[in-house]
Amino acid sequence: MIREIVHNGITVDEHARKAIDRKIQKLEAMLEKFQPDMVKLRMKLNKLNKREEYTVDLILELPNKTLRASKSGDKLSKALNESFNSLIREVKKFKAFLRREPDYKRKIRPTYKEMLLKTTTPEETQELYLDFIEKNFQRFYNFAYREIRNRIYQGLLKPGELMVQDVLDEAILKISEEVEPNFDEKQVRKRVYQAIETIIKRKVKEVRFRRVPLEKTVEIHDLDTELYEYYQPDDVVKVEDVIPDPTSPEPEDWYEEEEIEETVDRVISLLPNRWRQALQLVEMEGFSPEEVAMIQGVPAEQVKQEVENAKQFIREKLQDYGLKWNR
Repeated sequence: MIREIVHNGITVDEHARKAIDRKIQKLEAMLEKFQPDMVKLRMKLNKLNKREEYTVDLILELPNKTLRASKSGDKLSKALNESFNSLIREVKKFKAFLRREPDYKRKIRPTYKEMLLKTTTPEETQELYLDFIEKNFQRFYNFAYREIRNRIYQGLLKPGELMVQDVLDEAILKISEEVEPNFDEKQVRKRVYQAIETIIKRKVKEVRFRRVPLEKTVEIHDLDTELYEYYQPDDVVKVEDVIPDPTSPEPEDWYEEEEIEETVDRVISLLPNRWRQALQLVEMEGFSPEEVAMIQGVPAEQVKQEVENAKQFIREKLQDYGLKWNR
C-alpha cells in the first residue's frame, strides 16, 4: 500500500505512530488481494487551534473505487481511532459487495418459499410450516450466521465460501420433507437447528478436502470435540494480534468497541463446538438449557455446566489481556 501522510504542523508521538501503523496493517490485511501499488492511502491530520479540535481525513484509493472517512475529536487519538474505524467499515462494505457481485449477474436462485411450492408436502401442512419458519426465521438466521463466522475465525472456512441464506434454504427445505400435519413445533425447531449444523459441517469437510493435495494423507479430526485453544492457523489473525499490549500507554484510546467485540468473538471461537453452541443459544438467543439440551441431545444439567465452563474460559482468556467480560 502506498502511504501519503500530511501532518500540517501536528506532532505525532511514538505511541501515535505505532497506533497508525497497526491501523494501516489492518487495512493492508483486508486488502491483500489487491495489488499493493494499486492501493493508496492519503491521510491528513489537522488541528483547529481555537477549539483545540483535531480532524483526521482519510482517502483510500482502490482500482475503480475511492473510499473516504473524516472524523474530529478533542484528542488526536480519538479522531484517528474514529476515522480509521469508519474507513474499515467502508472497506468491509465494499468487499461484501465484491463477493456478492457474481450473484447479481447470475440468474436469481429461487427462495425457500418458491422451492417449497414444488415439494409434495400437503398444502395445509406447508402453510403451517411456513408460518412457523417466518416466526422463528431470525433465530435460525442468527444461529447459522454465528456458526459460519466461528468456522471462519477457526480457519475452516474463508469469507464468502458459505452464505447464511444458502444454509437456511437447504435446511428449511430438508426439514419440510419430514414435517407431518399438526407437527410439534419444538421438535421441528430442534430438527432445523440440527440440519443447519449438519450442513455447515458438511461444507467444512468439502472445503478441507478440496484444499488438500491428493498426494498427501490428512489425519481426520473430530470437529465436535477438538479444542481450538492452541489451534490458530497462520492465515487467521490470532487473538494476541488484535489485543493491544497492556503495558502500552492509554490502550483504550486505540482499542475501539468494534475490536473488543471482534476479540470476544475470536475467543469464543476457541471453545469446543458444543460449549460454544450452548453459550450462544442460552446467552445470546435466550434459549433455556432444556431447549438447548433437546437440540444437542444431552442432559439439561450438562448444558448448564458447559455454559458455565465456557463463560469461565472466556473471562480468564480476556483477563490475560486486560479485558473484562461482564456476562
